[in-house]
Amino acid sequence: MQPIEVVLRDDVASLNGTVTGGEGNATSGIVLIPEHGSARHLQTTFAGLGGQFQIGGLAPGEYSILAFDRLEAIEFRNPEVLSSYLPRAAHVMLSPNNEAKVTVNLIRVEK
Repeated sequence: MQPIEVVLRDDVASLNGTVTGGEGNATSGIVLIPEHGSARHLQTTFAGLGGQFQIGGLAPGEYSILAFDRLEAIEFRNPEVLSSYLPRAAHVMLSPNNEAKVTVNLIRVEK
């Protein structure tokens, strides 16, 4: 049996973002990808009206952020699928106890 490593932090960061390129009245699916992690470390959320989103309780570090018009239409937990979208990702460095802002371009998933 493999040991489990648990890391507790009291210096979490938060991310406020805006999705651009949408109609402004539709929600977008956001995928947050830590620089050093696997598909199981992904976080997802949705942007509300106006493309605004917020994610708190994040470990400091580098992240790539993708915004999709239809999150349910892609296999975002599949690294091969996700890698094809990474060149279009926004990138952010989160410092301990910091709040960062990012703008992400909407990716339209083919039907």
